[in-house]
Amino acid sequence: MNNPTYTIATQGGQSQHIALHEQDVYNRMSDPLAAVERLGEIIASSGMFGCTKVEQGQVLALQCISEKKPPLELAKTYHMIEGKLSMRADAMLAKFQLSGGTVKWTKRDDKVVEATFTLRGNSLPFSAKLEDFVTNGVAVSRDGKMKDNWRKFPRQMLTARVISEAVRLLAPEVVFGVYTPEEIQDSNNSAPAQDPIKVEPIVESYADQLSAILIDHEQSVNAYLIAKKQISEGQTFRDVAPDFAKKILSNSKMFLEAVTSQSK
Repeated sequence: MNNPTYTIATQGGQSQHIALHEQDVYNRMSDPLAAVERLGEIIASSGMFGCTKVEQGQVLALQCISEKKPPLELAKTYHMIEGKLSMRADAMLAKFQLSGGTVKWTKRDDKVVEATFTLRGNSLPFSAKLEDFVTNGVAVSRDGKMKDNWRKFPRQMLTARVISEAVRLLAPEVVFGVYTPEEIQDSNNSAPAQDPIKVEPIVESYADQLSAILIDHEQSVNAYLIAKKQISEGQTFRDVAPDFAKKILSNSKMFLEAVTSQSK
């Protein structure tokens, strides 16, 4: 089977056909600067990286060439947030583990996330508490309300912070000054720290409350939630977002009727 090809315009106006191979695409470029300009335009217009300017696309194009990765592969790692290059938390964790690091999650709920990270003989505990991010204004917008991402996905936001701090300390070569999308967004839209900040209290554990009423119907409930795209394959009803958990708990009878209706 022949490899597909890219066509890259050179400075002379001629087109150069390049075999689609992660290394060959970049090794065979006769004019890398022209390739950066063209590839940057394509990346920026695609919108898949969150670019708003051609120059941002060109930065990512340069990153593609320096790492010798195709754009779709780079999209798994980087994203442009508010004009700044960011690295996804799961990509940070993957690179950390590829470097020989390990992580043991000891607590992970909507209030606290704790884990122990180990690399090159160093083993350190890291934690992130929602209360701290509320108090210092990171999780609160300038109007004094809890930010949507912190309100809907506190566990995921705390997890990203734990990963970023741990990898930055134990394996700085993985991130070298690049921040997660969550960190960039929060740094640009945080409220000044106040003591105390009044926010809507978070329920101790929706998972426990949901288990009490759904455990006898777990298989059908999970299938229903996957079909409704409230959870992903491999997750359970205990992983639904807090807002949806509230809806279930507010009228569990109607929810179970909907589950039963779909399973028939």
